[in-house]
Amino acid sequence: MKVKSRSGLYSLLFPFVWISAKFFYRKYKVEGLHHFPKRGTPCIVVSNHQNGLMDPLMCCLSAPRQLHFLTRADVFKPGLAERFVMGLNMLPVYRMHDKVDNLAKQNDAIFELCVKRLKKGAVMALFPEGNHGNKKTLRPLKKGLARLVYKAIEQDPSMEDIHIVPMGVHYEDYEGFRKDCVVRIGEAVTIKKWLENHPNSPASHNALMNEVKQGLQEVVLDLPNKESYSPLNAYTRFIEAKGASLDALLNYQSSWSKRGKPELIEEYKSLENLAQSKGVDLEHFPWAQKEPVWKGLMFFTYFPIGLLGCLLHGLPALVSAQIVKGKIKDPHFSSTFKLTFGMILIPLFSCVIGLFIGLMLGWKWMLGFLLGSFVLGIFAVFFYDQVRSLQRRKQESSLRKMEPELFEKWSVWCSKMALIKAK
Repeated sequence: MKVKSRSGLYSLLFPFVWISAKFFYRKYKVEGLHHFPKRGTPCIVVSNHQNGLMDPLMCCLSAPRQLHFLTRADVFKPGLAERFVMGLNMLPVYRMHDKVDNLAKQNDAIFELCVKRLKKGAVMALFPEGNHGNKKTLRPLKKGLARLVYKAIEQDPSMEDIHIVPMGVHYEDYEGFRKDCVVRIGEAVTIKKWLENHPNSPASHNALMNEVKQGLQEVVLDLPNKESYSPLNAYTRFIEAKGASLDALLNYQSSWSKRGKPELIEEYKSLENLAQSKGVDLEHFPWAQKEPVWKGLMFFTYFPIGLLGCLLHGLPALVSAQIVKGKIKDPHFSSTFKLTFGMILIPLFSCVIGLFIGLMLGWKWMLGFLLGSFVLGIFAVFFYDQVRSLQRRKQESSLRKMEPELFEKWSVWCSKMALIKAK
């Protein structure tokens, strides 16, 4: 494991993954880039962790500098796989169930390497929750981050200028294709100021992790993981589909924390029971998304081109989805492998057809086809978005017509939830 700040493999793969993410998500947006420290500032990125391997991908795509991730050790399989992940700036962190000799010594060696990379200008990154979970809530943070910070300063006092940057990854639906993803970078915790009142001690470690948690709560939803979770998740998903921004969701979450009413939770339970008896899942119902009228009008304009794009790219996309469905049992990893297989199979399929055309008609025709294939891919995802939008509108309309009592009660309950924000 080398002391380095940049990776050639990381740089090589970055544009391909970035383009794939732009196709995979309907809206991929990065907010708060001005908070990211300038080059030369020692920096550690911390993020929430809901979505398996997709979270580090989205963090890497959103940061203006290469990230060096501390990753669970079982990912580092001996051989080519180990060299590949290390080539992507990943470093192993050992846990009790990894059953390695001298666990503390192994992790100390990794932390020392992290310090050396920080001194060289690298940006370290980690998930302080220590594991992933699909709920939109922050789990307890581990103290490894605090240990790393104080160890770095102990080895080199110039590291006291370390900035801890919170990065929140918010998914409309962490499994879904052509859903929305917003990555928000928050204001950094500056350790130089922190050290004035917090010497190296267990109490300081705990206080630092509390400060980091507060920073993360500013950039990502942290819904209560108890009785309030289901009703809040159902309502925030609903208002997000109707056009609410991440700011609106965070403001509502804060309002609920201060003014939430237990009776609304009880009302939701009754509403949920009624919905389940009708075969409706309110917490994950595909509410119609708010879209401008011009998108619907444009749909009819590019309908033939979009349909042609779907016919060209539909087969490899379907194969990718079926591979994931059959082989990937953990839903936390499904979107990552959908993106990965799509990134490989769709261009490969086009290249094979392009090669065949080139052999038959010449290289100019081949290049024309490959360029046209890319353009058709853009129209295909727009076409897919509009078809899915029509399907959601149909489902919402059907619920309104077939289950008027349920829809009316849902509307009344949502109106009561909206009043909490207004007070």
